Amino acid sequence: LLDGALLFRIAFVSAISAALVFGAWHWALTIEKLSIQAARTVAVNAIVVVAVGYLFACRSLTRPIWKVGLFTNRWVWLGSIVMLLAQLAFTYAPFMQRLFHTADLAPIWWLRLTAAGFIVFAIVEAKKLFRRRAPVTPA
Repeated sequence: LLDGALLFRIAFVSAISAALVFGAWHWALTIEKLSIQAARTVAVNAIVVVAVGYLFACRSLTRPIWKVGLFTNRWVWLGSIVMLLAQLAFTYAPFMQRLFHTADLAPIWWLRLTAAGFIVFAIVEAKKLFRRRAPVTPA
């Protein structure tokens, strides 16, 4: 079902995603000195934003986004918007904060999290580009 290249891609993107999520959590907790609730909120939001970055990059396993088209699938955009609204509720709605032990985040965190999602997107897109340009070796 999964070939070696796809298994490598899963492991590669998972490692990058884990590094970004744990990096964001560590930054929130140790550098910014946020509460454990706020650091947890950063980590959960990082997981979701990184997944959305990957979602946009993996619409095709081989073709870059400019060939697939950024706006060719309205369901991806609709799902991403619904996810963003859910994450805003998760982060700022008082009943969600009580339920999930989350905390408000300063707006700068959304910029940082968006950057993390873009990093995953850019790495996957670059990998597709480099793979297409790599010379094919004879068997």
